[in-house]
Amino acid sequence: LEKPVPVDGIVTEGFGRGSRDIGVPTANIEASILGVTIASLENGVYFGWARLGNKSRLHGAVLNIGINPTFGDVNERILEAHLLSDFEDDFYGERLRIVILGFLRKEYKFDSFPELVRNIKNDLLTGILMLKKPKSIEQRKHELLVGPGTATPSRREI
Repeated sequence: LEKPVPVDGIVTEGFGRGSRDIGVPTANIEASILGVTIASLENGVYFGWARLGNKSRLHGAVLNIGINPTFGDVNERILEAHLLSDFEDDFYGERLRIVILGFLRKEYKFDSFPELVRNIKNDLLTGILMLKKPKSIEQRKHELLVGPGTATPSRREI
């Protein structure tokens, strides 16, 4: 991306497939409430940084924007972010701030569920590598992520 894309929304319930079926839980934000912020982004997989609520911890994120064509049951664009951290509880209804830094690949309709899972796992590894680059690390200080009541993130938080 030419410049980071800030996204700010409330986590909503999805289908539960990320956690239950794929083993990659996602925080879903309805793209319709994000308006023009992501309108110019094509459907696909992206990476960036995320902050949940007013907590001080910053998380790496790999996210999908699109309609889940492999399943074919989503009628409007959604944003699904997998935060690269372990969580014990759900966080539906919490504010999620994301700064999208880069594009990994287009959204595809895969021929099989195992092929989808393989690609998601690869996306996660690629996203982690991209977040370790100096240009990505610098964006941890983006104004959307650093605000009142939040600590400056450490380099170790990915």
